[in-house]
Formats: sequence, C-alpha cells, structure tokens
Amino acid sequence: MINPNRVIIENTLKSSFHLVLCTVNQYGEEKETIYKKSRKKFLKELNLDGCSVKLVDGYPLQMDYNMFYVKRDGKTVWFKAKESVADWVIG
Repeated sequence: MINPNRVIIENTLKSSFHLVLCTVNQYGEEKETIYKKSRKKFLKELNLDGCSVKLVDGYPLQMDYNMFYVKRDGKTVWFKAKESVADWVIG
C-alpha cells in the first residue's frame, strides 16, 4: 500500500532543500537548526511511521510533534521533535 504522506513529500520536495529541525529539550526550550539536505538521500533514510505531512505556504506558527511541514515550493521542510528522538531525522 502506498503511503500518502510519502507521495506528498516525493512529489513536492526539490532536489535540494532546507530541513529546519526544531528540537525541544527536557525543560521545554526550543532550538532550531537548519540543514541542507538532498531529496534522494532524505527519502532513502525517511521513516514516516507515526509521522504526518502537511503542505504549508510559509513558516508554520504552530507546529505539532512528529509532523513534517513541507512548503509548497518544495524548498523547505520544518519538523518538531523532542531532543531525544530528533537525531533520526538528521541522517
């Protein structure tokens, strides 16, 4: 069965994009880190189990955990995760 979240990401992302990873530590403090990623490598390592994808026009003001916010132009992806589980997104 085809995962609709994966289809959205595969058809939207540019060959090179920015991943904005918002990590939240145990004290609730947030930190944003920007990574330059290649679509091919990202899709190869991506595991969407327990995650959702949402298309957005700009910076998402309210971000939920384990939700990929993909900008409609395919150049930026935002993801919010707890610090302890954020490493698997970076790859």
